[in-house]
Amino acid sequence: MSPIASRPSLRRQGLGTNCPDAVEQDSHLRRRLIFLHQQLAKYRPDELHPSPEINALFSELVGLCIQPHPAALTNELLESPELRDVLQALRKIASNGEFCMEQYWTARLTRPSEPTSEPSEPTSEAVRAFPYYQNYVDLTRMELHAVAACAASECEPISRIAFLGSGPLPLSAIVLAGMAGRFPFLFSPGLVVDCVDISPEATELASRIIDQTCPCSDDGSADSPLVQAVNACATKVPLDGYDLIHVAALVGDNRKAKVQVLNRIAVDAGPDTIVVIRSADGLRRILYPTVDADMVREAGLVLLGTFIPHGDVVNSVIVAKRPGLA
Repeated sequence: MSPIASRPSLRRQGLGTNCPDAVEQDSHLRRRLIFLHQQLAKYRPDELHPSPEINALFSELVGLCIQPHPAALTNELLESPELRDVLQALRKIASNGEFCMEQYWTARLTRPSEPTSEPSEPTSEAVRAFPYYQNYVDLTRMELHAVAACAASECEPISRIAFLGSGPLPLSAIVLAGMAGRFPFLFSPGLVVDCVDISPEATELASRIIDQTCPCSDDGSADSPLVQAVNACATKVPLDGYDLIHVAALVGDNRKAKVQVLNRIAVDAGPDTIVVIRSADGLRRILYPTVDADMVREAGLVLLGTFIPHGDVVNSVIVAKRPGLA
């Protein structure tokens, strides 16, 4: 999953018309990134659950990262010796904050409601109360259209998907299962979606949210998608039975680890398996590690396309495939 915040006003952030030249813009970004690191570093990793102060800090951080910036300015900031330690720490903090946010919302959405005479909202609808639900819809829709554009003619209808690194709130998998019926040329009836995560806690929480918010998993119809949680390491789960493998943005926190996961897919997945990889571009790389074309090819996969958003969606998307039999 991806932490995404509503885009702050350019004027309020001190960018755009309030920032007449690149030097001032560079100085402003440096000051704000250092300030945000100082404020967020006050919290232990397990203290980053949603609160007014933490929400405001993360919203500003994400807002800074999704603003359009000249490539030269972006590269200078990301490669700055002055900011190296700050940016590395911010990415780790953002990762911890994302887990805490998903943990908090899963507990909130699956908490038994108090007895009341008023009819309760179905939990499958209640999940829409998650603040960034629409952002997940937008990102998943982008990914499905990317797969359709790049791979619809490359594969048979998809019947089984693995989401590697799905986390405690596997909204992407749930949203995809709900959208599958709109892409009958991509997905077979009875689609199975496995949410794979190395954390037993994340898997247990994911099971709860799936059971309570994904009616397609238990309606008894053989043609309905089935979503289920699987506790396993991304580099150890058997991969040869999947038609599509989805690699979350936080699977592998550096280049070596990313390539290791992708190489495992290239070796163990079945021929022509489609691979969807979440990455980050521009200053979004502060929030997530990036995956580039060279890494995909180095791992032994065939690159089919790269899709970079320019709005509020944080993650870029790479579509690749495992080579077919010679």
